This record gives sequence, C-alpha cells and structure tokens, in this order.
Amino acid sequence: MHHHTLPHRLPGRASRADWSLSPSGRAVVFVHGFGGDACGAWEAFPELLSDHPDFADLDLLYFGYDSRRQTANRSAEQLRQLLIDLFESLHDLLPRHLRDGRPSGLTEVFLVAHSLGAVVSRRAQIDLHLQHRPWAKYIDLLLFAPAHLGADIVALASTALSAFQLGKLGEAIVKMRWKALRDLDPAGKKTTLKKLESDTTDLLAGRAAKNLIARLVIHADDDGIIDDNRFCQDPPAETVDLTDHRSVCKPMGENTKQFRYVSGIVCRS
Repeated sequence: MHHHTLPHRLPGRASRADWSLSPSGRAVVFVHGFGGDACGAWEAFPELLSDHPDFADLDLLYFGYDSRRQTANRSAEQLRQLLIDLFESLHDLLPRHLRDGRPSGLTEVFLVAHSLGAVVSRRAQIDLHLQHRPWAKYIDLLLFAPAHLGADIVALASTALSAFQLGKLGEAIVKMRWKALRDLDPAGKKTTLKKLESDTTDLLAGRAAKNLIARLVIHADDDGIIDDNRFCQDPPAETVDLTDHRSVCKPMGENTKQFRYVSGIVCRS
C-alpha cells in the first residue's frame, strides 16, 4: 500500500518531499551533513519510512544545501525559510491536487540531522525562537553524530571525500575552500559554535524554548571525528555499535537501532 506521493521537488539543492496521502499535520525533515546530499546521505531511511505504516500520516522531507561552499549560518537561513513555509504557507509547497482538505501549515516538525546538519538545524531553530515565531516550540531535534561542539575537520573532509589522508596541504586547502568546515574547527575558536552554545544556554534559561534540548542524540562507537561531549542540556547519547561517523545515520532495516530510535520518538509523540 502506498502511503506517500512520489518524490516532489522542493526549492533548494535537490530538496524533496514525499507528501503523506493521509496527513496529520506533522513532518520529519532530514538534514544531511558535510559532503552529503538530501537523500543519499540517509541511504535506506527514505524507503523504510515511506513504506512503513507507522509513518503513513507524516510528511517526509529531505533538505539539501551546499554543505561545502557556504557557511553553516547561510545553510541555516535556507532551512529556516523552509520551516517558515511549512508552518505558515504550506500550500505554496504542495502540488495543487494535494491542497484541498489540508490546513495552511504544519503543527509539528522533527528535524533529523547528521553531523554538520546538527549545527545547521540548531541555528535555524534558535533563530526562529529569536524571531518570536509562535510555532518554533513545535520543532524537535533528533541528532546523529552531531558536530555542534566541533570536529576534526581534516578527518571529516577525508571521510566525505573518501580520501585516505589529506595531510598538511590538504588541511590548508579544506580551510580555504570549504567555509562550513571552518565553522566546525574547534582549534580556530570560531564564533559559529560559541554563538550556538551561548544562544542555546540563554534561551533555555528563559524556560520558553525547552525544545532546544534534543529529543535524541546518537553516536557511533567508532567515530573519531566529532567532539562527543554533551551539548548544553541534551540527554546522554545512545551508541550504535559497529558504525562510524558516516554510517551511523544509515539504517539497513527496520530492526536496526537507527530506525528504532527515530520511530520510537516520532511515532509516539
């Protein structure tokens, strides 16, 4: 039985939506990491979710952005606009034949993000709170190997490019060419990550933005790329065995931890 439409193109870098045929006003938005793409970064997730009855009433979106050449803040701005469209002008994104009977906006969104995507998602979520969007509190975070405390940018670039080792010359090249990696470099004391943490701390102190605390954090047992300490008030991370930074967000089936963790939160909310 088909629960969703065929993939529908969205504005952005190969972003797509699989719209529910029996919508509940809720959606899951996947946000890939450095060097990934909207759907390929998640491998089996799109197929598993679109075929599973528990996700039948959820719109499934895959956000694409230029994760190499633009800053994390610029990518967050693009994600923020998508979220504004989803909550405030949904019909502008929908094909005409799906608009009848649907409300003009969603009521709840789960951002499922990997690596750099966690920085992009958190920044977008924070800025929506700072804009005083009343629905910003209905956006929750589920994070795979989040790089919100920084990352070994040379190792991350090597992994994304399937290179064995970039060396010193490669380090200079990635810092020069790929702006998003500079944002993740803890040695450079970039303001992107500091601002992310300080804004989160300030908003949580006001008790009006509790959804800035991630609902789920998942780490690989063999990562070696991200700083895996806890971010602000996030819960302790779950670990997926026999995975690395790249494979931790790629479930092989419904019985894998990655799928069970996500469905356990999204389908029970």
